[in-house]
Amino acid sequence: MSSNISETIAQVITALPDHVAISTPDQDLSYRELGHWAAGIQQQVAQLATDTEAAVLILSADAMGAAVSMISLMASAKVMVPLDMDQSPHRLSQIVEQVKPQLVLHDTEAARVLDAVPALATVPRLNIQRDQLSITSCGQFQVTPRDPDAPCYIYFTSGSTGQPKGILGRLKGVAHFIDWEVDELQLEEGVRVSQITSPSFDAVLRDLYTPLTLGGTVCVPSSRKIVGDGAAFATWLGKAHVSVLHCVPSVLRVLLQAIKANGALRPASLQHVCVAGEVLFPADVQVFKETLGDTVSLINLYGPSETTMVKLFHRVDMHADSRVSVPVGKAMPGARALVIDSRDKPCGIGMVGEIYIRTPYRSLGYFNRPDLTAEVFVPNPLSGDPLDLVYRTGDLGRMLDSGDIEFVGRRDRQVKINGVRIELAEIESLIRLAPGVTDVAVVERQLPERTSELVAYIVIAEGADIEQVRSFVLEQGSAVMLPHHLLLMPVLPRTVTGKIDYANLPAVELLASDSGDDGPQPGTPLEIAVAELWQELLEVPELPGIDARFFSKGGHSLLAMQLLSRIEATFGVSVSIRNFLDSPTVRHLAQLVETAFLEASADDDLFALMDEGA
Repeated sequence: MSSNISETIAQVITALPDHVAISTPDQDLSYRELGHWAAGIQQQVAQLATDTEAAVLILSADAMGAAVSMISLMASAKVMVPLDMDQSPHRLSQIVEQVKPQLVLHDTEAARVLDAVPALATVPRLNIQRDQLSITSCGQFQVTPRDPDAPCYIYFTSGSTGQPKGILGRLKGVAHFIDWEVDELQLEEGVRVSQITSPSFDAVLRDLYTPLTLGGTVCVPSSRKIVGDGAAFATWLGKAHVSVLHCVPSVLRVLLQAIKANGALRPASLQHVCVAGEVLFPADVQVFKETLGDTVSLINLYGPSETTMVKLFHRVDMHADSRVSVPVGKAMPGARALVIDSRDKPCGIGMVGEIYIRTPYRSLGYFNRPDLTAEVFVPNPLSGDPLDLVYRTGDLGRMLDSGDIEFVGRRDRQVKINGVRIELAEIESLIRLAPGVTDVAVVERQLPERTSELVAYIVIAEGADIEQVRSFVLEQGSAVMLPHHLLLMPVLPRTVTGKIDYANLPAVELLASDSGDDGPQPGTPLEIAVAELWQELLEVPELPGIDARFFSKGGHSLLAMQLLSRIEATFGVSVSIRNFLDSPTVRHLAQLVETAFLEASADDDLFALMDEGA
């Protein structure tokens, strides 16, 4: 395959124009239509974005529109910056200030989000919806020749200083992974790959380019929130005939639980499951074996965004002897993994050291931050050659007898929640700016069911309100940065040197819940219906009060996604995770449902339901 994967897609558009390129529950987009739509975007971008180096932002509520925009910009030799609708205006402003975009591609719904970002007031915009584009009849999908080392995207990740860090990716790095996955899984024309990843994470590139370079189909659900509802997710996978699933282990866990409870939900078309972004546990493998058997392959992937998506892999053997952990595997062709001790010497078998990755397919480093790039892309300590650069992952691991690497933990305070990389120091830095906060410590807690959650221990001034902290984080950061539990403390434990003593922070269950009184019982039919969904998902014996907080009742981020998915299935309206997290109570969620319903002017039955409770 060419290092410019857009050339391969152009060939597929010509050879298989009537094959389905992108499929959603509502519509299919053929390769001919994909090429025509992308060509229309290219025609406009050529006039509006003439700078060959300046970035172009993408913000679209429609996953199909976002995908076509990414394909269009990659082929046009532009540096794309895909964003997420759930990112706060403040977070978007931080990104805009860093990249100084020359153009924004958006759809009509996203325009409202863009209007809330003052830094974009003077940046030209292009509405990428097909009914808004002026496409000439002779428009054809064009691929601009470019150097394999040319920059092609910027993806932002968490930064310990409070500022997001942009990772500048190069063209050949994307092609390297796609080539490997196609070859390793022996994928062929007609493969159908899930696309459940936010466009603001580099993992979306494998969702799109693996199938599109083969003449396969990108399968997109009606909402990414579906991953929180195992039964609905399994049903969609079956109806969409997905053969390759890319996801994080926590999403796989929800899916397997649903299939284990109801074997009829098992997606018959599923052939490969590739997980990355979090730790895969032996218990997960056992449930996988029980529910999907050995007819579906399970591949554990590992690799930071700095080295371009994935660089290590492990094919899980369902019949292997029991392990205390699941390895992250061996390096794929074109990469090498090293385990180095504190003296810059190679670790022996079983010794714990830091994982380094050596590959020519790494990213170009941090956008406009050569200082940060030099901190993690360092000369190979085993060769002494200053030009032989390796990436310090910050992850601790050990080499096994098999040659596989086992992940042990983090060297710093960086964690992953549902596959999203987060610097705990960045969250602490943000919370310290919230009104009334005098001290804060944020930690990751592993729950009995192995779900990781963030817990913030907060000291606030007299008269301050913990709910202001929640609102502040949502306004100034991203939804994923909001800790699941905000726990008030009179004072934080500290070491003799004055540092926060993270090891002596109390367990979550020993402290008071996020809020006090659960409030009165639900009164209206709508509140009762919402509370019943809570009761079913959280498996609590009694109906929660209207002021009960979701996370204090045992909820976590994936259950929140599942709750909103069921809200959409029950009431026919969509509630954003950001709006729910703003005040995760029965009362507030019922209000959000009612507001969304009235705005959509939907169904008379629910009007009648609300009238009955009036």
